[in-house]
Amino acid sequence: MRKILLNKKRGKKSVNKTNFIPVEFNRDISLYHDEILSDTIDTMQVYNDEKDSSSKHRFIFTLYPLCTNVLFNKVTEVVYKEGSSEAVMLTNSTSSSLSSGATSTEKLNRIQAIRNTEYSNQKFNFTYHCGLDIFNNHLLRTNENITVQKKGSTVSATVYDENAAQLSKSNFRSITTDAFNTIGDVNRTFNGDVVYTYLPNSSKDYTYEKSSKVRSPLYLYDTIKSFNNACKSGIKRKDGWAGFLNPSSLRIPINSANEYYVNRCINQREGCEFIDMCPERDLFSFTPKKNSYRQRLEKNWDYCLTYPYKSVYEDDNKLILRGKKYGLPLTQINNNDNTTNYRLYTAGNNIELAMFYCPVKHNLKVGSMVNIKFIDAHTNKITQIRCQVVNLGRTDKKYNQRCFSIRYSDISNFVNKFGNPVGFAKVINGYEVEYYFRKFKRIDINKHHDINKLAFAQTIYGDDISQIVYTDDIDISNYVDNRNRPLSELYFTVIKTNRGHEEWYSSKNTCNSDKIEYSHVFGKVTSGLDLPSYVSDKNIPTIRYQHNIDTEWVKNKNSSIDIQESSLSLESNVKLSDDEFYGDLVEFNPTTLTETALEEIYHRFNTAQRELTNHSLYNTLYYDEIAADLYDANVIEKNLNGATSSYVPKIQTFKFNEHYANLSPEGYIYRPHYKIKIGEFDDYINEGVDTHMKVINVSLNANHITFHTEYNYILSPGDMVTILTEDFEPYRFRVETCAIDDSINKYKCEATYIENETQHLDNIDVTKFNEYLFFKHNLEVPEYAYMLPDSSGRHLWKNIQKPSEWKYTDELYNTTFTNGAFYHHTNITFPVKRQDPFHEYNMVVLKDGIAINNNFEIPSTEYDYSLDEYVVTDMITCF
Repeated sequence: MRKILLNKKRGKKSVNKTNFIPVEFNRDISLYHDEILSDTIDTMQVYNDEKDSSSKHRFIFTLYPLCTNVLFNKVTEVVYKEGSSEAVMLTNSTSSSLSSGATSTEKLNRIQAIRNTEYSNQKFNFTYHCGLDIFNNHLLRTNENITVQKKGSTVSATVYDENAAQLSKSNFRSITTDAFNTIGDVNRTFNGDVVYTYLPNSSKDYTYEKSSKVRSPLYLYDTIKSFNNACKSGIKRKDGWAGFLNPSSLRIPINSANEYYVNRCINQREGCEFIDMCPERDLFSFTPKKNSYRQRLEKNWDYCLTYPYKSVYEDDNKLILRGKKYGLPLTQINNNDNTTNYRLYTAGNNIELAMFYCPVKHNLKVGSMVNIKFIDAHTNKITQIRCQVVNLGRTDKKYNQRCFSIRYSDISNFVNKFGNPVGFAKVINGYEVEYYFRKFKRIDINKHHDINKLAFAQTIYGDDISQIVYTDDIDISNYVDNRNRPLSELYFTVIKTNRGHEEWYSSKNTCNSDKIEYSHVFGKVTSGLDLPSYVSDKNIPTIRYQHNIDTEWVKNKNSSIDIQESSLSLESNVKLSDDEFYGDLVEFNPTTLTETALEEIYHRFNTAQRELTNHSLYNTLYYDEIAADLYDANVIEKNLNGATSSYVPKIQTFKFNEHYANLSPEGYIYRPHYKIKIGEFDDYINEGVDTHMKVINVSLNANHITFHTEYNYILSPGDMVTILTEDFEPYRFRVETCAIDDSINKYKCEATYIENETQHLDNIDVTKFNEYLFFKHNLEVPEYAYMLPDSSGRHLWKNIQKPSEWKYTDELYNTTFTNGAFYHHTNITFPVKRQDPFHEYNMVVLKDGIAINNNFEIPSTEYDYSLDEYVVTDMITCF
């Protein structure tokens, strides 16, 4: 509502003032005559009628992200004008043409831009995505308070390559290079004059009669941390984010124009500011980043509204679900060197029990009935035996939701005859439950929505809270769910963006393409189930075993390096444009008509850099160390003999883990689907029965069926006919014509198959039509009713409640209805967690069987070993 300004003028100190204006109201005619009124209106009834007739919804989502970047990149990426068409990636051999105006005369490349902090000024338009090698910056490694003064003259240092083992060797390959603002620099006065020091007579005689005057180095061997120690002490976690403190609050200009400064690691940022390692926290925020060069907003997360539209009874690998008849799978385990999918043990009452391991949650209780399923090798058909569950979990009380035991005597004869069981299914009131994946489909295409950061709103860990508002109505009147029922729930689906990572991390180092967005930092998104570590079969889509590293390349490149093979995924490259996503694995109860989610789908992603193999820019990590300083005995003796000490200290450059320095298979996982309830089903279950028909002369041609009936079942065009197979699988047809066939005095009917995405008409055996059951659909039974898997023709269903019938105890009772639409406001806590924080899944790089990445990985802390893997409240040292 607009505020009316009551004062004449607006000012900082002005207040509203009430003004009185005389207004005269006159009426010459009546608006209506009393005698015209015939009835009164019940406004509540009008309101309820509007609610009941409305199928439009609007959605508001408040998102509370809980994320971490502890799995950060190893190699720093330095980019000129990132996001623009002029963008250039600094490589290890980049031309110095980009460094116009730099004080250093050394050729500008990625390594030099890290060593020398002058390039991190805003003047140069470089963006630093900090990896581990940012600690090759001398300001992050000093043990003292160091001030770098402006440069008066060129100063050089001797730099040895990584193969120089001893300084006494005469055949060192050395180069003379500009040492300004690096660990090889010298002390200077404020105007750039070099500060000198005096060396003693010899390494044994500390008199100064023949002392040598030499330039004083900025660092000595013991005044600067080694690269390894700098990483250990410098990388910290603050509120769950990994980063470092930008050293020094000083702003000392290094040229006469006072254009830029060098006394901070990243001079664009404030002194003592906490700087995130890459990926930075703004790449996890739901609030889009603005690309000022291209004048567009770039999302870090894609999102959409989806609904469950299809049931899938077989996954691609057929190791989770193999069809309706198989039920849930059993996981093979090693049992006394014999591979079985059960383990025998003796209970306290000396009864031999068989314990089964299920990869997914089984939703069983002690006393539940299950059908244990076997395959007859001769007929290739399912044979089953009904048993009772007598215990849950292992003997160590773990995995109660995944392991169960039965009496071995119940199945011993079947085991001897058919071998290992292949699966099981829970039985309720004599009926087997159904297991299937639900696939979700996008529903909000072409619907407008806005996303904004909430003003002054952050989580307790300092992450921005965002809000998404759908401003267009979502009309659900034409949608049905995976069981053909009216929609009672929608899902808010989130997908990590990675636009442009293929171009950015290609061998051409393309970084100026219009396709590239800030989210290019991340690689492919895969999906799977969050299963325990004992499910080690890589054909089962376990989300915590997945990665995108080419393990064959690694093994061929270096036989001593090993990364375990990734498990298969349900979806190998999830994108918003797919429009269809795996949602969850559910159990359908045929007697209560309820779906229970056994497992939820998770998405997995990593930074693209951490999974690159054949790319020279990222496979090597460079860092410098002081190999000798002024006070080494060898240096002192050389100076006494007349040798120059201009190139002291001597710097040695190392390469770390060539070909695999960047590789780290552990990534992040998150739950992508969040339910929004929009409707309620009745508690009462309705029942109806179809009419059983006797048919003859049945023929099937493509999707068209023709049959005769002896009696007139009053079939009319549009009626539905159900064929029930021997497996109680219903196939439904729509009647086109039905008339008397005078030639045989029978009723001839023709019908067309009603397409069903979970069925294949080819599965009907036409030779068994005489054995199949035919039913005429009861018009009082809705088409979404569940047909019981027996020969009774009975259907069960629940009616969807009208909104006016919602009870005060229902979740939807207080849903706002206005402007002809229902408004749903949902708060979503969105955790992004480490893939393997407990080191159960071996997501590391091994060299000769030893984990090498642990040298520079943030290990799990006490916070990571809690249910909230992402929560770290205080700044702590990580190593």
